[in-house]
Amino acid sequence: MATVNSGPVTVLHAAGDLDMDTAGLLIRHVDRVVTACAPRVLIIDLADLGFLGAAGVSALLDGGDRVGRGGGRLRLRRLSRPARLALWASHTLDLFEVEDGPAMGTDCRSGRTMAD
Repeated sequence: MATVNSGPVTVLHAAGDLDMDTAGLLIRHVDRVVTACAPRVLIIDLADLGFLGAAGVSALLDGGDRVGRGGGRLRLRRLSRPARLALWASHTLDLFEVEDGPAMGTDCRSGRTMAD
């Protein structure tokens, strides 16, 4: 996972599979971002997600709760086809703000500009 930050917006780029084996990693990463960057908006870019399982859907929902407790909002960006289908099938797609723009921002530790 790669994280970029642009002021109040932080983008986390998830790739590969988000399932039972990787859901905890996503939550730990969200916790680190909330602690380090305190974003008003955390965007999780799912363009390169190959599989989204039930544990991954739960992790996204939990991540949204964690960001919300820190005073921010969670958005999903560029849903891959498997991600969109999993969220639709689980009746959770409408629980997320979804956008389709490019992921760009500044690394929250170094300040360097980064783009996908």
